Amino acid sequence: MVLGFQHIGIRPPEFLLRWVYFHRLPVLSRSYMEINRALVRVGEKPAIQDTPAERTDSLIKIIPSATAPASQLLAEYQTSAYSPYPADLDVAQKAGHEIRKLSWVAWLSRILSRFQEPDRTRRL
Repeated sequence: MVLGFQHIGIRPPEFLLRWVYFHRLPVLSRSYMEINRALVRVGEKPAIQDTPAERTDSLIKIIPSATAPASQLLAEYQTSAYSPYPADLDVAQKAGHEIRKLSWVAWLSRILSRFQEPDRTRRL
Protein backbone atom coordinates (compact mmCIF):
# COMPACT_ATOMS: atom_id res chain seq x y z
CA MET A 1 0.00 0.00 0.00
CA VAL A 2 2.84 2.37 0.88
CA LEU A 3 4.52 1.51 -2.40
CA GLY A 4 1.27 2.30 -4.21
CA PHE A 5 1.24 5.80 -2.76
CA GLN A 6 4.91 6.28 -3.58
CA HIS A 7 4.44 4.92 -7.10
CA ILE A 8 1.93 7.66 -7.92
CA GLY A 9 4.10 10.31 -6.24
CA ILE A 10 2.09 10.82 -3.05
CA ARG A 11 3.65 10.69 0.39
CA PRO A 12 1.84 7.99 2.40
CA PRO A 13 -0.07 9.19 5.47
CA GLU A 14 1.92 9.13 8.71
CA PHE A 15 -0.43 6.65 10.40
CA LEU A 16 0.15 4.21 7.53
CA LEU A 17 3.93 4.56 7.78
CA ARG A 18 3.76 3.92 11.56
CA TRP A 19 1.53 0.89 11.02
CA VAL A 20 3.91 -0.60 8.43
CA TYR A 21 6.91 0.09 10.69
CA PHE A 22 5.19 -1.55 13.66
CA HIS A 23 4.29 -4.67 11.70
CA ARG A 24 7.84 -5.06 10.40
CA LEU A 25 9.20 -5.27 13.96
CA PRO A 26 10.12 -8.69 15.36
CA VAL A 27 7.37 -10.49 17.31
CA LEU A 28 9.03 -9.89 20.68
CA SER A 29 9.40 -6.16 20.03
CA ARG A 30 5.77 -5.84 18.96
CA SER A 31 4.66 -7.76 22.04
CA TYR A 32 6.75 -5.59 24.35
CA MET A 33 5.35 -2.45 22.74
CA GLU A 34 1.96 -3.49 24.10
CA ILE A 35 3.16 -2.53 27.58
CA ASN A 36 3.92 0.98 26.36
CA ARG A 37 0.68 1.23 24.41
CA ALA A 38 -1.32 -0.07 27.37
CA LEU A 39 0.22 2.56 29.65
CA VAL A 40 -0.67 5.32 27.19
CA ARG A 41 -4.17 3.86 26.76
CA VAL A 42 -4.86 4.13 30.49
CA GLY A 43 -3.43 7.64 30.71
CA GLU A 44 0.04 6.87 32.07
CA LYS A 45 2.59 7.73 29.39
CA PRO A 46 5.88 5.99 30.22
CA ALA A 47 8.93 8.18 30.68
CA ILE A 48 11.70 7.60 28.17
CA GLN A 49 14.15 6.70 30.94
CA ASP A 50 11.87 4.03 32.48
CA THR A 51 13.31 0.54 32.27
CA PRO A 52 11.20 -2.38 31.03
CA ALA A 53 10.80 -3.53 34.65
CA GLU A 54 9.62 -0.08 35.74
CA ARG A 55 7.13 0.10 32.90
CA THR A 56 5.84 -3.36 33.79
CA ASP A 57 5.49 -2.35 37.45
CA SER A 58 3.57 0.78 36.44
CA LEU A 59 1.20 -1.28 34.32
CA ILE A 60 0.62 -3.79 37.11
CA LYS A 61 -0.18 -0.99 39.57
CA ILE A 62 -2.77 0.45 37.19
CA ILE A 63 -4.18 -2.86 35.91
CA PRO A 64 -3.59 -5.52 38.60
CA SER A 65 -5.21 -8.20 36.43
CA ALA A 66 -2.31 -7.74 33.99
CA THR A 67 0.20 -9.08 36.54
CA ALA A 68 0.65 -12.54 35.00
CA PRO A 69 0.90 -11.57 31.31
CA ALA A 70 3.05 -8.50 32.04
CA SER A 71 5.44 -10.55 34.17
CA GLN A 72 5.62 -13.26 31.49
CA LEU A 73 6.31 -10.72 28.79
CA LEU A 74 9.00 -9.01 30.87
CA ALA A 75 10.65 -12.38 31.54
CA GLU A 76 10.72 -13.23 27.84
CA TYR A 77 12.03 -9.78 26.95
CA GLN A 78 14.81 -10.05 29.53
CA THR A 79 15.64 -13.59 28.41
CA SER A 80 16.06 -12.34 24.86
CA ALA A 81 18.08 -9.28 25.82
CA TYR A 82 20.30 -10.59 28.61
CA SER A 83 20.75 -14.33 28.22
CA PRO A 84 22.18 -16.65 25.59
CA TYR A 85 18.82 -18.43 25.35
CA PRO A 86 16.06 -17.46 22.94
CA ALA A 87 12.79 -16.06 24.20
CA ASP A 88 9.60 -18.06 23.84
CA LEU A 89 7.92 -15.94 21.18
CA ASP A 90 4.59 -17.73 21.52
CA VAL A 91 4.42 -16.90 25.25
CA ALA A 92 5.44 -13.30 24.54
CA GLN A 93 2.85 -12.91 21.79
CA LYS A 94 0.03 -14.35 23.92
CA ALA A 95 1.03 -12.12 26.84
CA GLY A 96 1.03 -9.09 24.55
CA HIS A 97 -2.46 -9.94 23.29
CA GLU A 98 -3.72 -10.35 26.86
CA ILE A 99 -2.20 -7.01 27.91
CA ARG A 100 -3.86 -5.33 24.93
CA LYS A 101 -7.23 -6.85 25.83
CA LEU A 102 -6.97 -5.91 29.52
CA SER A 103 -5.86 -2.36 28.76
CA TRP A 104 -8.79 -1.83 26.37
CA VAL A 105 -11.16 -3.10 29.08
CA ALA A 106 -9.57 -0.68 31.58
CA TRP A 107 -9.83 2.16 29.06
CA LEU A 108 -13.48 1.41 28.37
CA SER A 109 -14.25 1.15 32.08
CA ARG A 110 -12.63 4.54 32.64
CA ILE A 111 -14.68 6.10 29.84
CA LEU A 112 -17.95 4.54 31.00
CA SER A 113 -17.36 5.53 34.62
CA ARG A 114 -17.73 9.16 33.55
CA PHE A 115 -21.35 8.48 32.68
CA GLN A 116 -22.32 6.70 35.86
CA GLU A 117 -24.59 8.56 38.19
CA PRO A 118 -23.19 9.31 41.61
CA ASP A 119 -24.53 7.28 44.51
CA ARG A 120 -27.31 9.50 45.87
CA THR A 121 -28.06 7.28 48.84
CA ARG A 122 -24.78 8.16 50.48
CA ARG A 123 -24.83 11.06 52.90
CA LEU A 124 -22.07 13.60 52.98
